[in-house]
Amino acid sequence: MDTNSILDNEIGNLQISDYAKNELDNTRKWTLFLSILGILMAAFIVVLSIFFMTQIGGMFIVIAFVYMLMSLLVFFPYFFLFRFSNSIKNAITHS
Repeated sequence: MDTNSILDNEIGNLQISDYAKNELDNTRKWTLFLSILGILMAAFIVVLSIFFMTQIGGMFIVIAFVYMLMSLLVFFPYFFLFRFSNSIKNAITHS
């Protein structure tokens, strides 16, 4: 592969058809929707774990800790999905 074409791709010269732009835009909408839904789900898990922390008893503390770990594990994939959606938007608008 030519060095100039590699540099052009790194700079951002994205050349795709209108059909591909349309399909990427549809993908962007779905990934944005699913990422926001997932982030809200992670926030709900955090609220639920805080609720368990306020309860009296040792077992609720353990459950709250497990829920906090679950929310952390769930948050990051959806956060990166959100970033992917924004990257698709930037690629479509600048091409």
